Amino acid sequence: DIQADVLNDLPTRVVVPLVLSSVLIKTIPILTPMFKIIDTEVRMVTPQLVGVQMHVLGSKICSLKDQRVEIVAALDLLVTGF
Repeated sequence: DIQADVLNDLPTRVVVPLVLSSVLIKTIPILTPMFKIIDTEVRMVTPQLVGVQMHVLGSKICSLKDQRVEIVAALDLLVTGF
């Protein structure tokens, strides 16, 4: 969930899938940043950004707020090309 907390009353969330790093053979590192979650390396698949209904999301397992710079850089590249 990359949506701003100020919009928590909405019934939807904007999300970006995370996949195992080993699944992505060819990557653009800025567009698909890597994170470690519970000792597992995953990549954010920014081009697959999507809005989903809250009820389809599972429970939160961690926060990537400390990786905000990398996440915003990936979103900037997707939206603006920079």
